[in-house]
Amino acid sequence: MVSLITILVLAVALLAMTVKVVPEHGRLMVYRLGKRLDHFKGPGLVTVIPVIDKTIRVGANTKILEAPPMEILTADAQRALAGFELLVDPGSGATRNVGVEQFLKPLQVAAQPALGRYDMANLKAAAGKIVPGLGEAIQKHAAGAGMAKVEVVLSSLKIGTSP
Repeated sequence: MVSLITILVLAVALLAMTVKVVPEHGRLMVYRLGKRLDHFKGPGLVTVIPVIDKTIRVGANTKILEAPPMEILTADAQRALAGFELLVDPGSGATRNVGVEQFLKPLQVAAQPALGRYDMANLKAAAGKIVPGLGEAIQKHAAGAGMAKVEVVLSSLKIGTSP
């Protein structure tokens, strides 16, 4: 009897982790095993694979801009080639013509201090997630471009390589 209850509780917990509710003006960006799926999911009920999929909630107007890979030196003195995706949400009065070029210089300046504090194990764990602090550094530049919000995702990581 106890094992039946345990199995039932685990099944309900797994189902709760599988289904996500995305609001009407939102979308869900899904990274499956570190690779971004080609499309946004939502709005409505969305199914994801627990543990394998990492999700990021974004606005309906969010644009994805891919930046070229940059060399990063980690806290434990290892080299890595990091690729970034910028999630740019234009403000209501902002221009819709947004290009990655206007964010490259601040990204190059801010990437090493933001990611250089991680050792290699923690940097690997950060892949496919929003990098804290890096979006805020670029946000100062983006405010001048009329952008409402910029977040940076560490999209790829190659260890021990140079450009």
